[in-house]
Amino acid sequence: MNEKKKSRTIVDLLVLIAGIVMTAGAATFLKPCGPQEDGSWMTCHWAGQAVLGVSVLICVLALICLILSDAKVKVGLSIGIIGASALNALLPGFLIQTCMMESMRCNSVMRPGIMAASAVVAALALVNIIVSAVRSRKGAGQ
Repeated sequence: MNEKKKSRTIVDLLVLIAGIVMTAGAATFLKPCGPQEDGSWMTCHWAGQAVLGVSVLICVLALICLILSDAKVKVGLSIGIIGASALNALLPGFLIQTCMMESMRCNSVMRPGIMAASAVVAALALVNIIVSAVRSRKGAGQ
């Protein structure tokens, strides 16, 4: 494997790993408040479910990006990953309400954790865009 392809694959793999960690976190240690005493769910539960769904989408896009080799397609997929990461960061507390008390799990654990994980995924996807764009330009110049 040549050095260009190796570095590109490493960045692709890092995006996928970060997406998997975010998905696992949304399902376990970053999940929102549990059910109320009567068994009903607060709105933060639905924010957590939406975050989990978007996190799975990010993993699917990252996996496709890892499998494919066309640099221009990778740029497009990485742009989609950045958009999905931005959506994921905005879901809890902005697009879907969380609990009113700042000390609740959804506000103190889920929201900052998902925002941080989304920022990491978006940053890695941005690196992937730069690496893929450079590779695409070098390939076109040869």
